[in-house]
Amino acid sequence: MTDTSEFSSQAKEVLNRYEFCRAFLLQRFVPYLPEYDSGVDFILYREEDDLLLKVQLKARWTVEEKYFGRNIWVAFPDEGLWYLAPHDVMIKHGAKHSKSNSWKKGGYSKPYLTTEMRTVYAEYEVEKVIVAVSKEYLESSKTQAATKWNES
Repeated sequence: MTDTSEFSSQAKEVLNRYEFCRAFLLQRFVPYLPEYDSGVDFILYREEDDLLLKVQLKARWTVEEKYFGRNIWVAFPDEGLWYLAPHDVMIKHGAKHSKSNSWKKGGYSKPYLTTEMRTVYAEYEVEKVIVAVSKEYLESSKTQAATKWNES
């Protein structure tokens, strides 16, 4: 991961997006940027097996109520690694913060992953997701997902 501390937040987002997408391009996924951002920063599509991932890019681990139930994957960096996890699976891991003010306002984020979270999210390191990604993998991620925003 490149040090982007001297850049504006907009420039950081663009640099992060291209750094993230590089790994998927090498696996024949094509990134598409929506003309209008309604909660999906970009779409990754691989024609050979018709796989489509709707991705929301974040600067850190983040869940938001507005993304719930939309089959969105959240891309976020931590300690030099990129992760890509289903948003609604992430809610289950964030639900222990459901009493916090930010959660009650519709979102929660962490500036870095704890040791426990790194273990939980190891399977969502980008390189592992790319290897495992298939329609079956995408379907199984739905069974691990939260069923409502405030699930504890």
